Amino acid sequence: MIITEELINSYSVSFKVILPSTGYHDQHNGGRWVPGLDGPSQQAEGMVIPLKSNLIYDSGGKLTTEDRQLVCLFKLKKGDICMVKDKKYTVLEETDWSEYADYYRYTLKYSSQSK
Repeated sequence: MIITEELINSYSVSFKVILPSTGYHDQHNGGRWVPGLDGPSQQAEGMVIPLKSNLIYDSGGKLTTEDRQLVCLFKLKKGDICMVKDKKYTVLEETDWSEYADYYRYTLKYSSQSK
């Protein structure tokens, strides 16, 4: 399938991108790691599609049927959080197609239901 900006715009859904904040080691509590709170969020759009079954199979259990691929026109970072239809996903890896095309492709790891 050839992915174009027109195709992305035709099948895009709205979702929220949450930038994670940095955690810290609490020296007053034995150096225990304290994760950061969710950082600022912004609305975004992109194609969120199920993973191909052979990709799930070849992952050796790393990926599941709950995980998704995101195709969009903007750059994200590994660890960014995407809230899609009340489901929480974390950006697991990026396939950068920007050198050859005008889009980015990400693997989203399902985290949990939104509260």
